[in-house]
Amino acid sequence: MNDQGDPAKRDQRIRLVHEEALRMRSTINSLLNLSQIESGRITLQSKAVDLHSVFADAVQTAIGRSEAHDFSIDVSDKANRVWADGSKLSEVLSSVVDNAVKYSPDGGLIQLSATLPDEYDGKMVEIQVRDQGVGIHANDIASLFSPYQRASAQSRGLADGTWLGLHIAHSLVELMGGAISVDSSVGIGSTLTFTLPVAPLPEVIHPSETNANSASDSSISNVLAAAN
Repeated sequence: MNDQGDPAKRDQRIRLVHEEALRMRSTINSLLNLSQIESGRITLQSKAVDLHSVFADAVQTAIGRSEAHDFSIDVSDKANRVWADGSKLSEVLSSVVDNAVKYSPDGGLIQLSATLPDEYDGKMVEIQVRDQGVGIHANDIASLFSPYQRASAQSRGLADGTWLGLHIAHSLVELMGGAISVDSSVGIGSTLTFTLPVAPLPEVIHPSETNANSASDSSISNVLAAAN
């Protein structure tokens, strides 16, 4: 039967092609990142990054891949700016959120949050992604960030891909000065937590200092003009 005139089936084919293209791009990026990490050739361009924007982009991408999940974002005002490589942070968060979607096949809420816990003396932002999925056995957590390892949800046929996502996320977070960990209960869900340095506040120049600098520059110019 020719279904070229069926908009629903046409949209479904387009969506499948799009998803496959995204999966291929993710695989290529993972392999490139792994090669750079293992060879020590990876370079970071760290700067102040707005977490609201990174969170929103990650959720928007995840929504396009799953209609069974709800997402929430909670970023405290003091935790909105981190010092990181923006593109690498986006890759880390996208990988973590994608993992949360993958291992909660029945849907549910996926929560993204960023706080500034007192235990870090205001120097580190704590980012968490929490799902209501199948969870991870305690025996699997130790090897979760190792390359080519997969959690026990494999037995349910939930996992696919290169298995490199969390290993690369772990490496990138450490390179950006943070740490990463997982807390999980089978049948209840998992919470992945990672930290990143707080971005320093931009230096504020007071008007009086600006006027003083301008006056100084003017005086120097006058001296040079007189000398000529």
